[in-house]
Amino acid sequence: MRAVVFAGEFGSDAAGGFAGAPSLARARAAQGEGRLGEAAAMLLALLRDPARAGEGALGLAVLALGREDLSDAEAFARFCLDRGERSARACAVAGVAALERGDQADAQRLLSAAARIARTGGEAADDLRGAQRVLLLMQLGSR
Repeated sequence: MRAVVFAGEFGSDAAGGFAGAPSLARARAAQGEGRLGEAAAMLLALLRDPARAGEGALGLAVLALGREDLSDAEAFARFCLDRGERSARACAVAGVAALERGDQADAQRLLSAAARIARTGGEAADDLRGAQRVLLLMQLGSR
């Protein structure tokens, strides 16, 4: 997983390279402010915590997707799914990556799962809309 190397390239020390305890909210804030190295270091710290590894992996998947590194994005998203953490975002990221590598059946399965999961959770409205758009485009493209 190259994203682990990406996170390490920013010189985080054993304490994490940032002030305070790592959290998904703080990593998202750092990402939003363009401090991608700091965000990656926090997410890597979460990944190393067995109780929060899924959060860290999902955050790293989103960062990798933002860098258009679909291989890492898919690897981190599938890490979440393999742990049994089937979130709409993990399914959507893995689905987009599967579509980009040409596996339409896997992409459709994952994006459909993302849409189903997002429908049941109000906080995942963006994931639902995104998954539905990609599924629609897949249907239009197959005609």
